[in-house]
Amino acid sequence: MRRRSLLPGIPKPGRPPSSPKTATQSKMRLRSTSHIGKPSSGRGIRFSKFTSPRTVRWTSPDAVRLSDRPWTPIRRGIRIARSRRSRAAPGFWIRSFRITSPLLQISSAFNEHPVCSHRRRVAVGPGCFASFSRATSRTFHATRVCAVRILITLRLAPAGMGAVASSCPPNSIAGRKQSAQARSFLNRRHLWLTASEVRMKITKVEGHQIETRRAYGHVSGHVIVKIHVDDGPIGLGEASDSRCEDLPALIAQYNELLVGTDPTQITEINEYLGRHDFRSTVSNNHCVSAIDLALYDLNGKTLGVSANRLMGGKIRDRIYCCYPTWGWQLKEDFDTTVGYVERLVDHGHHLFRFYISGDDAELDNRFLSTVFDKFGDKVRLKQIDFSGRFNDWHAALEYAQVLRHHNPFHFEQPSRNLRVCAEFTKRMDLPVSLHTSTLAQAIDSIELRACTAFNLCNVHRGPTYIRRIYAVAESAGIKCLIGTDQESTLGIAGQLHVGASVPNLDLPCDPMGPMLYLDSPAVERIHAEGSYLTVPDGPGLGVELDDDKMKALTIASA
Repeated sequence: MRRRSLLPGIPKPGRPPSSPKTATQSKMRLRSTSHIGKPSSGRGIRFSKFTSPRTVRWTSPDAVRLSDRPWTPIRRGIRIARSRRSRAAPGFWIRSFRITSPLLQISSAFNEHPVCSHRRRVAVGPGCFASFSRATSRTFHATRVCAVRILITLRLAPAGMGAVASSCPPNSIAGRKQSAQARSFLNRRHLWLTASEVRMKITKVEGHQIETRRAYGHVSGHVIVKIHVDDGPIGLGEASDSRCEDLPALIAQYNELLVGTDPTQITEINEYLGRHDFRSTVSNNHCVSAIDLALYDLNGKTLGVSANRLMGGKIRDRIYCCYPTWGWQLKEDFDTTVGYVERLVDHGHHLFRFYISGDDAELDNRFLSTVFDKFGDKVRLKQIDFSGRFNDWHAALEYAQVLRHHNPFHFEQPSRNLRVCAEFTKRMDLPVSLHTSTLAQAIDSIELRACTAFNLCNVHRGPTYIRRIYAVAESAGIKCLIGTDQESTLGIAGQLHVGASVPNLDLPCDPMGPMLYLDSPAVERIHAEGSYLTVPDGPGLGVELDDDKMKALTIASA
């Protein structure tokens, strides 16, 4: 069978020349501990997977150990053994390979050893090096944990190490040409090796229906989902504001669709679930959103990074958010809502949004005037929300003109008809935002110029899908904000991670759970100060559930 070159422009592989070695060097090899089994014969290095706790040691036959301590035992990761074949490219040596994984905490006892002739230096961790002899395998079998990859750095072996640059005589014209080609290629790129098989699989999905009280008396429902894998952390997600009357049936569908799949394939799973019709009282979008959040939480915990790192990194550390207030039909109800604003100010916040009564613009105007007369500069109006009440742009515009002097950041959802919204937006000097849940709706709004801002939230199929709408908005010059205040601590954390990672978050946002909810299933709530919510820094979503609180809030489990 004809053997192919390892790299473009490099001749077919052959056996590299040998050089004198000491007895210890010639015998040096990599052996695994006895309970792993005997190493296979031959030369080279092979990466393979194991599924039970094992350790690997660097040892030599004459009992000279390069380390007295083994690798930190892990249940799913990488071990090194000897391969059956040597497939080394001629004259090229893999100078080092680096395991780029926070899961693999290599013992610091692996100190650097002299690099001898025809031996490569192997980086097994930051500042930790060991050496091994023989040509390194051309074909690598790498195991990746989630997004973990193994970085293989190829370099020409220095002349002092006895290696040559090609199979041709090094002083010949062909030899010098091959050496120059290889050096140019190798010095400008790294080779990333990914696994060809699934490393981690979903084994079970479970769910809990909980209820939390809001400060103004309403009770919200949340479906908390937990994704279990064969060996790893648990991913947490939620669907809010949702009450699932058939929780066992929903969880059964989750298990049927997800068990055995690779949880690292977040986008693929999101698309797959998005095409499924969930037979549940919870909407399809909410069902997909819960799983999407849980996958980001699971993968973040696996890698030891925050969810926003999986979304491209954190652009901002905190998000400007507001507290909701509602209009009333009666003057006698003013005191109740003014009390909510007073509670907001007492906790050190100032930003609130107002939902109109829809019946009397003058009544709403008197309420807002009462609030500003009482609190003055201590409060700021974020938005006036029409909640899609109007079918005629004339009526919506007249209503807005009565309240315009209170200087909100923007108006929201004047109508559910995009053409009515377009006429309203054309005549309004402030930004106009619309709740946008699909890519198709986003495109229609842009084409009709129905708004100047998108109100986006994770409940519409989760961060994976909603970030695509952020990208569309950015390309069209549309402003964006994070909407909804329905989520518990888990859902709010997901909203904050998205907000921290997108460049086009242009307006103040809606989630204010720490002030809105009296109950939380989390060990710690999101930190809120001065109407700003701090993005969690912990792995995944950065939220851990409190078992006692979960028991107290749970009304159904499956």
